[in-house]
Amino acid sequence: MPEKIVHKWLRDALADKGLRQKDLAKLWGVTEPIASRFIQNGEPRLTWDRAVALADTLDMDMNTLRRRMALASPRSEQAPNKVEQVLEEW
Repeated sequence: MPEKIVHKWLRDALADKGLRQKDLAKLWGVTEPIASRFIQNGEPRLTWDRAVALADTLDMDMNTLRRRMALASPRSEQAPNKVEQVLEEW
């Protein structure tokens, strides 16, 4: 069974902009393995500063980014009825 990529949408959105995870790492000031781990399994949690930088890079407003993040969250799969709760946490 292939491994599930939590934030495949993010990898695709970066690719649409001609960017890769190494560019995401540079944007966030982290190592490439950390950016890769975020795309793969959603860890570490997204900080506000990184979220703002990501939304700006993707030309996305914060509400859209929040929805995309919540829908991809492993927690939303564990409790599909609680997507709004995930949004509230952020």
